Amino acid sequence: MKSDGQVGRVRFAPARSLYIHVPFCRSRCRYCDFFSTVDRGGNRALVDATIQSTLARARKLAERFGCRAAGKESVAPGSAVADSRRTPHDRFILDTIFVGGGTPTRLAPDQLATLLSGIGKVTSGCMKEWTVEANPESLDETKLEIMARAGVTRLSIGAQSLDDRVLSLLGRPCDSAKVISALRMARARGFEVSADLMTAIPLPPEAMWRREEGADLWQRPVLRLVDQVRRLLDEGLEHVSIYDLIVEEGTAIAADIAGGRLEPAPEDHAADERAEAEAFLAGRGFRRYEISNYALPGHECLHNEAYWRMDSWIGAGPGAVSTIAVAGDGPSGALRISEWPDLEKRDLPGLEEWISLRDAAFETMMMAFRTARGLDLEIFSRRFGSAPEAFAGKTIGRWKERFRETDSRFLALDERGMDLSNLFLSECLLEMDGTQGEC
Repeated sequence: MKSDGQVGRVRFAPARSLYIHVPFCRSRCRYCDFFSTVDRGGNRALVDATIQSTLARARKLAERFGCRAAGKESVAPGSAVADSRRTPHDRFILDTIFVGGGTPTRLAPDQLATLLSGIGKVTSGCMKEWTVEANPESLDETKLEIMARAGVTRLSIGAQSLDDRVLSLLGRPCDSAKVISALRMARARGFEVSADLMTAIPLPPEAMWRREEGADLWQRPVLRLVDQVRRLLDEGLEHVSIYDLIVEEGTAIAADIAGGRLEPAPEDHAADERAEAEAFLAGRGFRRYEISNYALPGHECLHNEAYWRMDSWIGAGPGAVSTIAVAGDGPSGALRISEWPDLEKRDLPGLEEWISLRDAAFETMMMAFRTARGLDLEIFSRRFGSAPEAFAGKTIGRWKERFRETDSRFLALDERGMDLSNLFLSECLLEMDGTQGEC
């Protein structure tokens, strides 16, 4: 159902998280199907215009859905007080900011400074965390200085692998030495640093996967995931993300697999690699706080937690998405705004769609069950008018052995359940489709 007839009657929970999408990259990775465009530095005018339209869009969304700062008070959107205090110079209370891509650090230094200073003019400075995604080959001392001066607190560095052969296969424009150099530069400047790694990498057929007799792990001629994790932790990192590579239709890697030039990893290979890496991380004090994320206590990504709780957030820039929850108690859906993934349409307002009660409930469950904390039963019941069992009680009952003991307010999958969460959520969705009418 389109939101046109709904929004005027709804009071929304203020958004205190902002995502900014920078769609420019040096080159396209061979596994990537996200919206991005290759920028070879030849069209500064297009990049400049995209930055300005993104900043303008961020302010418009903040004016509509943000939490205004009024001295030390927060003013909810839509109230008479907020309307009476509205000025072109309003700033908004933001707990977290995440600048992603694309490759934000691909921007020229002056363009990066313009983007970050523009974001700073939107917020009142009450942030808990400001993250910028960075690729190793585009990170240098100048850009680190720009980010530090702007107030950025955290860098998420796309390592993907510390094996040069794998980096080449993935189409990454750097080698492992550059990855380590970027991590060290960022750490030396005092940033909190996270790094991403991939597992389940397809390899050429001659690089055979095999189980040697008596061996517990698959053997292959590339650097083991656990050794890559060890090297990251030796550099002082407090946060590591590990993602299975998903082969998306239309990517270069998908074409290589179809043509027999690459061979997918065996089905249980990623699980073996991850289990070994997880045991090592646990031994170093890391906690798996979400399916793909591991951190020392106190170093979790706060911005991502806003997604996993299905709080309100706003997103600006080509391809960004906003999700705005409804304020107050009682059954309700949510508003989703999708920005155009098209640079030619960058100045157009996003497409608005009302998410039904059922779909909003499923998305809330889907995000929460990815986390070690699990689903907050009290908030869920207030937001949707019923306990999760009213939506997927039979599935929850069948999976009761895969729930761990936790605070009675939360329902959380255990470690094995998190690994099988896609199956669990698929069964929840099937049950909800069969028992819940459109709301």
